[in-house]
Amino acid sequence: MSELDSVTINLELEHMKETNKEIKDDVKNIKDNMITQDGMNLANEKLCRQILKTIKDDYVSKEEFGPIKRVVYGTVGAVLTAFISVLVYIVFKTP
Repeated sequence: MSELDSVTINLELEHMKETNKEIKDDVKNIKDNMITQDGMNLANEKLCRQILKTIKDDYVSKEEFGPIKRVVYGTVGAVLTAFISVLVYIVFKTP
């Protein structure tokens, strides 16, 4: 084996060591990101549950609001009908 071959082998070994170190760093970064993302996922899940609980506690469903909506629409309709009737009576009243 010549001196040139041993230098080439040493250079290849150094390059492989550097590549190996880069790969280890990349794997470590990936692990750290996964842990961070898992923590964020747990925080997001907890926040979503809290929002859903707030919605259930503070807002009414469509089923609960339906009867109230019908009563309000009926009352508004009756008031508007009475108002329009009075206007028609005033316009067509004979002097």
